[in-house]
Amino acid sequence: MADEEEHPSPQGPMQQAAQSLGEAILAALSDAPPPPSPDEPPNLSPPTNAQEFVASLESLYDMGWAFDSSYPARLTRIDDQPPTPPELNKLAETRAACPSLPHEIAELAWYALTGNQPDEQIVGDTDTVEAKINAVRHLVINDDYRERFYLQTCSKLPRYRGIDWEVVIKAAERGHSATPWYPYALVTVDTVEDARGHHEHKTLAFSVGINGLNTLIDELVALKGHLERVHLAPRSPSASKEHEDA
Repeated sequence: MADEEEHPSPQGPMQQAAQSLGEAILAALSDAPPPPSPDEPPNLSPPTNAQEFVASLESLYDMGWAFDSSYPARLTRIDDQPPTPPELNKLAETRAACPSLPHEIAELAWYALTGNQPDEQIVGDTDTVEAKINAVRHLVINDDYRERFYLQTCSKLPRYRGIDWEVVIKAAERGHSATPWYPYALVTVDTVEDARGHHEHKTLAFSVGINGLNTLIDELVALKGHLERVHLAPRSPSASKEHEDA
């Protein structure tokens, strides 16, 4: 087995702990059974009244919480910092007072981004929706959310979530009297598959040297240029108009 001298990766223990804690809190927050099949309507609590919905969403945002594009929506930390005990208490209070909030947010975001009418049994009547949708547009739907939503909706492949890396130099290896003193990188790409009611992480790990890394960067820069040009191109007449701009 090889001995390797490693430089620390950019994700420190605090970030890892925060991520683990956030996932644990999320599991506690959404300890409901798996989502029902399309033929079986979900067993939901009554819709939250508009005033309480907006206040709860603003409070969660102020405490550093955000919602992802899953259905129902899942909580994540905005800055990867672990929540304080008072924030956890407030989170528990919000969950007890607004148990249908994750389903409402997901339904309203779908309406905002596609124009498909939401289910009134989930979000409430038309007058209630107007106030709620404004809060969702302001506090939930940002550029990152929009990208995750469209990738989740349009692509059947896992989407990119993050990257971890470390630079290593092999100092010794059993069976070899002399080991080349050669630096290289170990890279792990994290992806997530979060189709409706599904959330699974997958990773791809590989090693790369400086020449391979330069080639990879060149390819990614070229890809970025093509993607930016397509974003600036006129929309197809058949493409659906994002409802939140209407």
